Amino acid sequence: LSAHDAAYMKCLGEAGEARLASKFFFEHCRHPSSRTFNELLRVYKKSGQLGQIRALFSEPQYHRYIDVSSYVVYISCLVWEAVITRDFRGALREADAIWYLAHHENCATTPSVYQAKLTLHYHAKDVPGAGSLFMSYLRYFRPKAMTPFISTYAKLLWRTGHRDDAIKLTSKYNVTQTLLNRHQHSTT
Repeated sequence: LSAHDAAYMKCLGEAGEARLASKFFFEHCRHPSSRTFNELLRVYKKSGQLGQIRALFSEPQYHRYIDVSSYVVYISCLVWEAVITRDFRGALREADAIWYLAHHENCATTPSVYQAKLTLHYHAKDVPGAGSLFMSYLRYFRPKAMTPFISTYAKLLWRTGHRDDAIKLTSKYNVTQTLLNRHQHSTT
C-alpha cells in the first residue's frame, strides 16, 4: 500500500498538484511511510514551498518518517532558496542545524547528504566550511566513493582562486580534471 501511496504522491507532484498531494498525505494516506513522506517533500520542493518542509521537520509526529532522502530534499531546497535570495549565511546556519539533526538520527554519514551540504557551500563560495566538511567526509568514506564530492570541492577551490589546491586535490585522489581544464581554457 505505501508503494501505491508514494506512486500516487509522485504523480500529483509531477502534475504540480501540491494542494492535492498535501490533502492526500494528511487526510487519506492510511499507511504513511518514509517513501510517501519524501514524495510529499519533493512535491513541496517542486512548488517552492520550503516553509511546508520546515514545518514538517519541526513537528515531532513526522520525525519517524524522516530518513536520508528527507535531509537531501531539505538541504537541496536550502540551496535553491539561497541561490534566489542570495542569503547564503542564513541557509548555511539552517543547514548546520539540519546537519546536527541528521547526525543525531544517524542519517548524515551518507554520501548523498554530504553532497547536498557541499553543494550549498559551493554556491556560497564557502571554502572554510567546505574544507571542514571535506575533513569530516574523509573519516567516513574511502577515496573511491568520493569522486563526485572531491570533484565539487575541487571546482569550489578552482572558482575561488585556490587553483593549485584544486589541482593537488584532484591529483591526489585521481579525480578527472576535465572540469578544471574547461575552466582553465575559459579563463586564459
